[in-house]
Amino acid sequence: GGEEEEAAEGQGSATVQLFPASEPRKAGLIQVISSTETPQLQRPLHRLWVNRDAGGRAQAVRLTVELPGISSVSECRLSISQDDVLIEVEDLYHLHLDLPEMVNDEAASAKFSKRTHVLTVNLPVL
Repeated sequence: GGEEEEAAEGQGSATVQLFPASEPRKAGLIQVISSTETPQLQRPLHRLWVNRDAGGRAQAVRLTVELPGISSVSECRLSISQDDVLIEVEDLYHLHLDLPEMVNDEAASAKFSKRTHVLTVNLPVL
């Protein structure tokens, strides 16, 4: 029975060595998430549609996002890639959308109406 105990003890000490290395990182991650309080962020009302030509080919993707309480487009952080859009307003809104078509992110344009508080994003399809 002596050998079995040693084997079990050997495994036990290996596990103990692993924990201290990974434990602090995990705890830090949890703190970061809870301190940013993401549940308070709203998903703004939005509409997404695809403009097509007569042949049914996608020409552009258009997105409108209602952002009440925003007075300037400078408050919005807009990130566009070929297949998704991310709109963030600090402490207020968070919207991440996968696009139905691949778009030319470099030719994208965005316009914000201060009167209606609507952000319109036009994304030409590749």
